[in-house]
Amino acid sequence: MYSFYCQNIPRSDRLRETLVDTHLFLQECQKRLGHKLPLGAYLLKPVQRITKYKLLLENLLSSSDSGSCTKELQKALDCMLIVLRCVNDSMHQVAITGFPVSRFA
Repeated sequence: MYSFYCQNIPRSDRLRETLVDTHLFLQECQKRLGHKLPLGAYLLKPVQRITKYKLLLENLLSSSDSGSCTKELQKALDCMLIVLRCVNDSMHQVAITGFPVSRFA
């Protein structure tokens, strides 16, 4: 899911830039909800979080005593590294001209 989300960021940005600047409804929602940051900042949060998960797991692993959940933390970190690699690879695939974006990539 992260791969698909990240692959579509450029399209999302273009659409958002078109709509937010001209669509009063979106501007009014932002104002009414008291959101100080623009919509693009909130849409970027999932991308930023994915790298923070890796850092959090690394910190937890380095801070934990050997034996207290270290195996589980290492498995979680290994899994997170795979997710990051998949997202990164999918972003490179999108950069290749003519590569069809698949929802299930």
